[in-house]
Amino acid sequence: MFFKLKRKVFQLDSENVTLLLDAVTYPVVIIDSNYLLVNCNQALCKLLSYTKRELIQKSFDFILSGGKINSAKIIKEIIQGSVKKYDVCFKAKSGENISVIFNGKVLAGGKDSLNIVGVARDVRKAVEYMEQVSIYRNTLAQKTKELETANAELRKTQEQLIQSEKLAVAGQLSYGLAHERHQLFRSGEFVDVMVHAPH
Repeated sequence: MFFKLKRKVFQLDSENVTLLLDAVTYPVVIIDSNYLLVNCNQALCKLLSYTKRELIQKSFDFILSGGKINSAKIIKEIIQGSVKKYDVCFKAKSGENISVIFNGKVLAGGKDSLNIVGVARDVRKAVEYMEQVSIYRNTLAQKTKELETANAELRKTQEQLIQSEKLAVAGQLSYGLAHERHQLFRSGEFVDVMVHAPH
């Protein structure tokens, strides 16, 4: 049994590309060979608080916040086939640096024409959570150290109490013996016992 699959080819004009991009919930950007933004979706505009008009034809560096890596290096690596995810910051209109994970792929190209589609994932919440986890770990380590110190002091106090009890018991025993001895000497019974004791 054979099935013939019919493929429907459709032209991706700028209107269809825009519709397609806006259907994606992650921020998406299309960059040309001159590192200019040629298209983006509403998610990117919302993330950075820019309008699409304000972003189109701007350099990719316009949205990248100065960091360890620049747009030329990212684009070059993507063109060479890198599937690496880049930990970068995008600059919002307000000046806020937004931590994102960015990766891209060559969309179309030739010698003269090259477009790269890039997807960003806002990781501010993840960074926030990691900072909170770090704070909790430090607090936990500090509390653990405090408990260990308190436990050591408690054991030392316990050992001192045990030693004090031993000394108290020894003192009571000594007192009892001394008292009995004193009673014997006082009554004269001890002298009689000593005198009449067999040799």
